[in-house]
Amino acid sequence: TTSLGLGLVTEKIESPFDKPMTIEQIVKEGLFNEDIRIAFNKFFDDCCKYHVVFGEVNLGGIMYTESRQGKPEFVLVDGIGDKNIIPFRAWFKSLNDKKVRKVEKKLKEQLHKIDSSIQF
Repeated sequence: TTSLGLGLVTEKIESPFDKPMTIEQIVKEGLFNEDIRIAFNKFFDDCCKYHVVFGEVNLGGIMYTESRQGKPEFVLVDGIGDKNIIPFRAWFKSLNDKKVRKVEKKLKEQLHKIDSSIQF
């Protein structure tokens, strides 16, 4: 418990750039490339594979790093967890996979609006 309520201690996410960066910042700064595209697509595949239950996921909550596992990857730092009284998505992987893919589509559309040249 902190002076501001409950807190969660996590690892520091470092990017190969001079500062920590979200997928949104990467696209806005023109740094999106093939390695990042592959890592972003793999992020959603892995979220389905490992049954990660999304809460309110947005572009600002997905950070880029290459230092955790020595390769490009994205890490979800905000928007995890089922907030429903009955956690159906936590219970049923197939329902959760549909939600993850819906969020994936929405976020990719938002990124495409920022830079229409991006292909996923």
